[in-house]
Amino acid sequence: MRVLFISHYTALYGANKSLLGLLDGLGDSIQPMVLLPEEGPLSEALEKRKIPVHITDFYCWFYRNWRSQIRIPLRMLKNLQAAKALAPIINNFKPDLIYANSSVIALGYLLSKRYRIPHIIHVREFIKQHYYVQYDLGTTGMNYVYNNTDAVIAVSTAIATGLLSAVDAKRKHVIYNGIIEDNNFTSKARELKPGSITFGIIGLLSEGKKFEEMIAAFKIYHHKHPESRLLVVGDSELEYYKAALRQQAGSLVKTGTIQFTGYVHDMQTIYEQLDVHVICSAAEALGRVTIEAMKYGVPSIGYRGGGTPEIIEDYQNGLLYDGGPEELAVKMEEITTAAYYQQFSRNGLTTATTKFTRESYCRKVFAVMQDITKRS
Repeated sequence: MRVLFISHYTALYGANKSLLGLLDGLGDSIQPMVLLPEEGPLSEALEKRKIPVHITDFYCWFYRNWRSQIRIPLRMLKNLQAAKALAPIINNFKPDLIYANSSVIALGYLLSKRYRIPHIIHVREFIKQHYYVQYDLGTTGMNYVYNNTDAVIAVSTAIATGLLSAVDAKRKHVIYNGIIEDNNFTSKARELKPGSITFGIIGLLSEGKKFEEMIAAFKIYHHKHPESRLLVVGDSELEYYKAALRQQAGSLVKTGTIQFTGYVHDMQTIYEQLDVHVICSAAEALGRVTIEAMKYGVPSIGYRGGGTPEIIEDYQNGLLYDGGPEELAVKMEEITTAAYYQQFSRNGLTTATTKFTRESYCRKVFAVMQDITKRS
């Protein structure tokens, strides 16, 4: 089966890590090619795997403000031109399937309709609530696209019942991201060591992820526990937001109590430093980093919203909170008691190794691929 994958960016954040995991897991079951808008870390990773990459100029279908909203017709025209210009690639590669790795990719849908090729959209985000952007086509337009696409994969039940509530049930598939291989995980639960506690918040630095709430909560916790520290892991093109977070952290940055690490390629080095992972996003589609933390035995505190409660079971493998730095600080106190900590670490390992394996993820996605190519 020849599959043309499309990703709208090249950094190795959650969606692209999941794409690489899918490609690795499917192995010889498919013959892949990947379309990207530019070269970057993802294209380098694909080249190392000897997976062909084609760089082509295309645009996502979302806007952030009125300046980008007025460019909707121009973006659509450019995407139509890109779909036409890709005819040699389509004719030479002859894909059996087109696979858009995100809901913000217009090109996959246009190629599907132009060349009559089955199409999958993998929906990994609440773009309005999480990234503060809007679809060019609006809710009605996107529902039309989803209902005229061969299959729509949601990363969580929250996405399937929320963002995709108007989509035909026969087209929808809930498939959790696979983070680890069945025989590649930390099998020993952690014990809370006396002394300094290190908290971490990880991801693309964006307003929807509420990094500022974590910093505010940490300041409350740090006042009682001056030996504690916080790692803020991730980067962003939003310079104003990064500057605001550093200003909020204030003097704690200068002392190294709060550390902004930027983008980190080897995340194992981060998880090995952490005692507790925190996710503050109110609309996280699933939360890959939460599952990764469980893989390393790191208990998590998460906001009770989006797909996070599908990973964190309150008082079973972690803690949930309902919003605000004050409540989060209370949960931070609670999770760093020995009675809870080891239980959450142990149960989190069980969750990661039974619910979110790469083997299960790839098997289910491949089954959807086979189904729609056979029907077409």
